[in-house]
Amino acid sequence: MKVLMSSNEKKAKPNRLLRLCRELVCFYRAHALLYIALCLCALLAHGGLFFSGHFYNDENYLLRFPGDPYNWLTIGRYSLVLFKRLFGTLLYNPSAEAAFFFLLLPLALLTWGFLLEKGSALPHGAALFVSLLLILVFPAFTEQYYFRFQAFPFACGMLCTALSLLCAFEGLADAAPYGRRGEAAAVLLFSVLFALLAFGVYQSFVNLYLTGLLGVFLLRRARGLQRALSADDATVSGSPTNETEPSDSLTGDAEVSGSDDAAARGRFFPVPLISFAKHCALFLFSFLLYMLLVRLFFSGSDYLTSQLPWGNVSVTDILRALFSYFLHMLLARSVFYPATFILVC
Repeated sequence: MKVLMSSNEKKAKPNRLLRLCRELVCFYRAHALLYIALCLCALLAHGGLFFSGHFYNDENYLLRFPGDPYNWLTIGRYSLVLFKRLFGTLLYNPSAEAAFFFLLLPLALLTWGFLLEKGSALPHGAALFVSLLLILVFPAFTEQYYFRFQAFPFACGMLCTALSLLCAFEGLADAAPYGRRGEAAAVLLFSVLFALLAFGVYQSFVNLYLTGLLGVFLLRRARGLQRALSADDATVSGSPTNETEPSDSLTGDAEVSGSDDAAARGRFFPVPLISFAKHCALFLFSFLLYMLLVRLFFSGSDYLTSQLPWGNVSVTDILRALFSYFLHMLLARSVFYPATFILVC
């Protein structure tokens, strides 16, 4: 009887990848108004940049050599060319580029919102909206938008980075509550593919991937500690709860009731470290695979190596440059880093 029950339970459990897709689509539908608000905010923040006759970086070359991929392939940005070919924007078409950008960027932000909300113990709603607005006007991204004909693929890269992290957390979650362990391989494969697409748009998405990974783990840690404290409070008050919340595949930690808080406390500390090591190994595999693809098929320039100061200049100069950057940001010395941005952060 137990064998029959366990087999029926396995059949009832949905596929990991399909479940993640359904959750993401449901999140999109539930936050349709947030998507519209983000579209309006994107137009307010960046509309003047795209719907104008101003001359921008790389525009001269694209006008002189229509349809040419510029130097993007030789510097390892194969996904940038791929997305522009798929959407027909490799030719000079600023209107189509702007339309795609303002439709896709809010969707990418909403996907990041799903990633943050799933791993967060913080209040949602207004807090989520403000967090996404900070990403929308983040100075490093805003500077990138001045390369107007790279902006739409850049939004594609933001979306691919979030999807890669979602698949990574889903695929590396504990297998027991979520069905067969073999299903994780397909999800992790999609994580690697999305990472390769993101890194191939712009190399700074490596930084975004690592930042997102660390941020979700910190939120996960906060949520775990919050639930441990809630279990302690319930035990001290003499009214432990018997309800057990469903497991969250994004965090990889099974939820526990108040009577199991001792076991939970043991999981909050060692498990995140082991899980984080697995995520780092997955990232290294994706990054090394990207570097291999670039070296074999696309590399023809020293652009990337010339951007790395480590090993080329002294450590003192590097630390001085980092200090200057943070001082520049904190003192709001440019239009990209106003004092209001620092206060909101």
